[in-house]
Amino acid sequence: MQSFVSHGDAKPATRVRRRAALRALWKWMYANGMVDSDPTNLLVVPRLRNVNPSPVPDATWKRLWAYEHPRPAVVVLGLGYFCGLRRHEIVGLRTDHVDLDRQRLVGFKRKGGGDDVFDYGELVGVIADRLPALLPDPDRFLNALRQQAEGREGLLLSWGEGRTSTHRTRARYGLAEADIDPGQVNERLRRWQRSAGVTAFSPHKLRHSFVTNLLRAGVPLHIVSRMANHTNVTTTMRYVKAGGQELAAWRSSVK
Repeated sequence: MQSFVSHGDAKPATRVRRRAALRALWKWMYANGMVDSDPTNLLVVPRLRNVNPSPVPDATWKRLWAYEHPRPAVVVLGLGYFCGLRRHEIVGLRTDHVDLDRQRLVGFKRKGGGDDVFDYGELVGVIADRLPALLPDPDRFLNALRQQAEGREGLLLSWGEGRTSTHRTRARYGLAEADIDPGQVNERLRRWQRSAGVTAFSPHKLRHSFVTNLLRAGVPLHIVSRMANHTNVTTTMRYVKAGGQELAAWRSSVK
């Protein structure tokens, strides 16, 4: 019974649903005298994580971005914060995915499978126009990405060490033997944070900031959802927090 709940290395939410289904069945059987006890009380499932969005504080981001990082760091931070890419999407990018003329990412794989086209130039423009304090010099990121991709073949990030070695990691992210382990992003981000003297945060908070900032910039919800590659717009709606400052900004925009 426990093996059924955990079968296939199921995610926590899946295990919770499976336990609920089993408990309902055994409860009905017990109520109808078909069994003498209910063994589902012994089933163990993990607690679900808090999934509330948690963007990087503006002050933390400004200090981190202002630091003179090496070029790969500027590329990774920009792809996470301005483009909302996940760790495995970033390390999986090849130089031929970067269309420098049209400022697009083309044919790269995103979560859930399939290829995608992604206008990173437009996204950078939105933040530079509407939230300039977070991106005072858009060319810094655009030039770093160009220099990283131009005249080279293979992976965009040439991190030779720390290659993926476990089958579980490769299967989870659909990685080949030679692909970079997404955990490399965590390790290097901690290094960059220490150098800039900012409080540590996870790479996924860069993505939370990406969605939050697009909404702050006034981008329509359905477009934000598409850019974030959310499976459902209700996921994007968790980032919408109607409060004092947001309400005041909306009121000013419609006067």
